[in-house]
Amino acid sequence: MRTDRPTAAQDERAIRERLQAAETLYIEDVAKHLYVSKSTLQRTLRSSGTSFSALRRRVQVQAALGYLTSGKSCAHTAERVGLSCDHLCKLVKAQADLTPKQIARAARLGARVRRWRSGVPPRAGTRLYYRRLEQWRLIEAEIAALLADLPAGHPLGSWAIKLQRSSKRPDYRRGRFRSRVQAERLREKARLAALLRQAAAWMHAQNQGHHEAAPRRAASHRAHSRV
Repeated sequence: MRTDRPTAAQDERAIRERLQAAETLYIEDVAKHLYVSKSTLQRTLRSSGTSFSALRRRVQVQAALGYLTSGKSCAHTAERVGLSCDHLCKLVKAQADLTPKQIARAARLGARVRRWRSGVPPRAGTRLYYRRLEQWRLIEAEIAALLADLPAGHPLGSWAIKLQRSSKRPDYRRGRFRSRVQAERLREKARLAALLRQAAAWMHAQNQGHHEAAPRRAASHRAHSRV
């Protein structure tokens, strides 16, 4: 048993470590983890102007926001932080003024446009091209509607700003997107040329086999005629 009191920061770190390790978050277990008594831990937190319950909730909500902003579902997040879905929804709503479903939805939409941004754009003028433009416009509008009105100092402020910037549709005619399109067109031409060469080789082999088999068929026909 240690003689000095742990600081509030050490208490919070201990709770976070136990949460990440999927261990119980009872005060007795955390006190044991810190090698102090339960009463010593309570006095330390009280002198810092907080309580074990408040500290535990803060750590759980911070962890939950991390899961939700990576696109995890409310059910998965609630299980990971040791809360029910309803309780998690209340805590996150009070902290972030957004529901877990709204945060996860925005994160998944952002992940979708990041995949589009990192890939090769559809060929201009095609049905897929115009459908992608419309889908991107709708996603950009939905993310803006979810995150645009967050106040300064919001716990998800920096994440929201970064997500809104990355969700804006780029100009496919410029920069690296144009280079990707040109590179993809060259690859398509190379693949088509390879297929044509394979087809030509197959046709040549078929014709060669036909020419070689013709004399044998003629000889066989003459033999049957004599009989």
